[in-house]
Amino acid sequence: MRKLARNGSDSAEYRLPDAVKTAAPALAGIVVRPRLDARLAEIAAPAKWVVAPSGTGKSTAVASYARSTKRTVVWYRLDPRDDDSAYFYRELGSALAAAVGKAPSLPRFLPEDREREGQFAQRFAAAFHSASRKQLIVVFDDAHKVRERARQDSLARLAALADMGTEFIFIATASAPSAFFDAIASRRLALCNDLPLEFEPEECVALAGGLRLARPDGEALAALTGGHAAALVLACELLRGSGSSPTANQDVVDQIHLHLLDRMLDAAPAPRRDLLERTAFAPQITPALALDLAGEEAAAELEALADRGLLRRIANYGGPIYEAHGLVRRGMQALVQKRHGDVDAQKGLHSRLRLHFGDTERTRMHSQY
Repeated sequence: MRKLARNGSDSAEYRLPDAVKTAAPALAGIVVRPRLDARLAEIAAPAKWVVAPSGTGKSTAVASYARSTKRTVVWYRLDPRDDDSAYFYRELGSALAAAVGKAPSLPRFLPEDREREGQFAQRFAAAFHSASRKQLIVVFDDAHKVRERARQDSLARLAALADMGTEFIFIATASAPSAFFDAIASRRLALCNDLPLEFEPEECVALAGGLRLARPDGEALAALTGGHAAALVLACELLRGSGSSPTANQDVVDQIHLHLLDRMLDAAPAPRRDLLERTAFAPQITPALALDLAGEEAAAELEALADRGLLRRIANYGGPIYEAHGLVRRGMQALVQKRHGDVDAQKGLHSRLRLHFGDTERTRMHSQY
């Protein structure tokens, strides 16, 4: 295997990086979404933590934004192997070397550094920042997959050194761990947990056209998939040639919702799943409603679900209110109806919704879904 040159006795030796770890999402044929590029560009912090549920298109959105900046991109997909310090520093150095076209002068991680990894991480971060002098965007995809606190500290040190020359973007399905709190407090790292990743009707039409779905109805596709990127692709592929509209092919749509819901809730604790199931038909969720419908243990999961992007916090002045992600809501509704049937799923719900929201048209509509 071809090696890149070494730079001094204390410098690491770099091989060509793992292509799987350093491959950014392919952008050929994607639906161009300038509004997302602009939204990311508006965020002033030099480091960003992009969090959203699995399959929502966050990696593609970041790759599109990175391309729009015309900067050199270092893409690094984190996985459990990166919890090993020697592996992480070696592979990240190789990714940087491949991107900039030369071996950077970075310190080599030695066995004795395990006892003082914090000091080594600080030296590595400073050397990494010095070595990446050209305009760079460094993307850490799947940032939620590293569990070791030492690794999270290493990544947080890199984020703390971000500037207008070198931008760091972390992509995850969960909010930033506490190792990053100082970077957030100093406004060097921005939490991007409100990106409008859902496809709008006209974007649904563009995507469906690219996937050869005849006469796509953007409004229907957006409503049935929640604008979820993976759900849209599956819907277009599975409905193509069916001779019926998405609304007429509800069985296929329900299968898509249930499949993706299972991915989004992978390894979620039982109280979290229970809360989403019991509030599936509620137009909005308050702590009081969650307590009423699901109990104290499940209601305590509201913030955890919001941190993972499965619920959205709605600004208000009377206390927190949440709405479920479109795909989560529809997937849970399909699951409840499959298990209990339409009648049992709605039994008693309308009276409880009226207690919390009043007898509004929206309440009646949701309780008669």
